Amino acid sequence: MLALVGAGSGKSRTLAARVASLVASGASPEPLVTFTFSDKAAETIKDGMAKSLTVCGLDPLLACGMYIGTIHAWCRRVLGDMDAKYRQFDVLDTTQLQMYQVSRYSKLAIMPSAHPVQHQDG
Repeated sequence: MLALVGAGSGKSRTLAARVASLVASGASPEPLVTFTFSDKAAETIKDGMAKSLTVCGLDPLLACGMYIGTIHAWCRRVLGDMDAKYRQFDVLDTTQLQMYQVSRYSKLAIMPSAHPVQHQDG
């Protein structure tokens, strides 16, 4: 399910109820993955999931068997499970990436340029 709607529209509550319904109908919680855009939203969904599971007559701790979080954290988890050497990295935002590049211009052989070089004939 993909829900692209505005803030306060009930995304987290709807998603939590849908997943709880799947588990109540017999789906195993372990393979269920819920991606969200922020850690804060993930916590909201986890709380809602526990409440929805309780309403369905299920143990709210079943929510602990599911992955609920950001896609970045999921990818980090998958890479780390593949090989421990992949746990030694961090995800950079745009500013962090720019700072990394600036601090290593000479080593990376990156030539900063505000404007592309234009060649003129004659």
